[in-house]
This record gives sequence, structure tokens and C-alpha cells, in this order.
Amino acid sequence: MLQLTDKTKEVLLYSFLKKCNTRNFYSFFAEVARDEGYENIAKIFEKFSDQEKEHAKVLFTFLKGEGEIKINQNFEIPKSNSTLQNLRNSYSDEDFDYTTWYPNCAKISNDGGSDKLTSIFVNIANAAKYHSNVFKLLIEKMEKNIFFRSATRKMWRCESCGCIFIGAIAPSSCHFCDKSQDFFSLAEDL
Repeated sequence: MLQLTDKTKEVLLYSFLKKCNTRNFYSFFAEVARDEGYENIAKIFEKFSDQEKEHAKVLFTFLKGEGEIKINQNFEIPKSNSTLQNLRNSYSDEDFDYTTWYPNCAKISNDGGSDKLTSIFVNIANAAKYHSNVFKLLIEKMEKNIFFRSATRKMWRCESCGCIFIGAIAPSSCHFCDKSQDFFSLAEDL
């Protein structure tokens, strides 16, 4: 069994709890996005929620058998007023995780002699970077009101049936399955 330092155990437990919280927040944010007509953003939140669960599952394997670990950390509850605000909060959290939190965790676990856990923290940081980049792109599209628009003709794909439509604006509904515009995304984005 891997011997972890007390500091490594603390950041490991906090990271696990952080992943559990983020997973749930992303599930809640998906519901808000869906209610606001952003089916594709809801699916992204759901996909990232599933990824957060997988991260938590891997972190949990290192916590098994560790007994009681005391931490003194605060958790901020994000406001869930709108999809745009949820994207901003998510971007900020993922950017912090990528630039600060997980690199710090990797350093602590490396200093504690755990190469395997260090590698896991580095990989989680890379996933956070990807999440951050996706959220940033979605924020830009929403702020510029170009989520369903393009300056040029583009290929739009219905995420429900896969049918393709070409135009500068996603159709108001799919000509095949009749799903609404919020089921369309740019084909090259996915």
C-alpha cells in the first residue's frame, strides 16, 4: 500500500470532495442550460460531469484505507442564475484548477514521494485546461450572440438525428426530426 504524507492526504481528500461537488454542479447547470434552450451546452455539462465522476473515482482509490483525514477547507457554492453565469463560474473554477490547484497538488504529492498520484494530478490538470478552454469558447459565443449564427455559411449538425444543414444560421428546427434549434451545433466544433 502506498504511504502518503499528511499533506498529500489533505490535498487528495479536498480534491476528491471538489470533484464530487463539481460533478453535481455540472449536472445542475445542465438542467439550467436545457431549460434556457441550450441543449448542446447541457450535453457538454453532462459530459464534463461524467468526467468529474471518473476523476473522483480514481482519487478515491488512493483514499481507501486511509481512515480519518481532517481538512479545513471552504467550498464556495456558485450562483446558478443562468447558463452564461454558470459557464463563467465553471470557466473560473477550471482555470484555477489548471493553473494553480492541481499543479500544487502534484508538487505536494511529488515531494511526498508518490509518483503515481503526481501523474494523476497532472492529468487532471490537463483535463481542467480542456474544460476551461471549452467553457471560454462557449462564453464568447454566448456574449457575441453567435451560438447559433456564423458570419459565413457553415455546416450545422442536429445532435438528435445527425442530419446536416448548411447556412449562416442554424435552422429554427430540424427538417428531419423536428428538434428545435438548440439541438444544433457547428459540425466542425465537435
